[in-house]
Amino acid sequence: VHLPRMLSAHICLVTCWVHERKHRMVKRYAQDICNTRIYERPVLAEVTCHWLADVKSDDAFAVEPGLIKPHKARQQLKRQLEDILACNLQLCMTSLDARFSRFGACRCGDAVLLRNGADKPDAGEVLAHTSCDGVLVTMVKSWSFVSFDPVAGAVEWDVSDSVLLVATEDILTTVVHTRCRPDVMRTLI
Repeated sequence: VHLPRMLSAHICLVTCWVHERKHRMVKRYAQDICNTRIYERPVLAEVTCHWLADVKSDDAFAVEPGLIKPHKARQQLKRQLEDILACNLQLCMTSLDARFSRFGACRCGDAVLLRNGADKPDAGEVLAHTSCDGVLVTMVKSWSFVSFDPVAGAVEWDVSDSVLLVATEDILTTVVHTRCRPDVMRTLI
């Protein structure tokens, strides 16, 4: 966002790769370059080629809810889902990441707010994203509301061991979270 303004103000762009080295995709190409005189050019070329290849993939601009890079679920997860749903599943796919709307995606381990039909959303930790016979569901470790701090914009949740299956579309957003006591999580709203 700041690069056009910087270019017009300084007539040249200062290299940004110093800060980008910590990112995996850039690091993949930047580590093998030993010539520091032309360091930026080969990194920029490789990163641009990588992004162009990503854009050419079939699901590069997919916005509908769905699994990202799905694979067949392990038998243990499939059995657990069959126990919860009380049915036999023909095809069970899973993924670490899933799009819950055109505005966002989440990963296993993320804290999420969930639509529940009431005026206040529920929250929980994502355990698994699955597609059970074509139906998108997310397995969530449920949290129950404890308190809201309007000054800090934070909510405290009591962590329980109960596991819920929710429609992936019912995920509202991911939230920043931290453990403030052994069984209490705090999220920023």
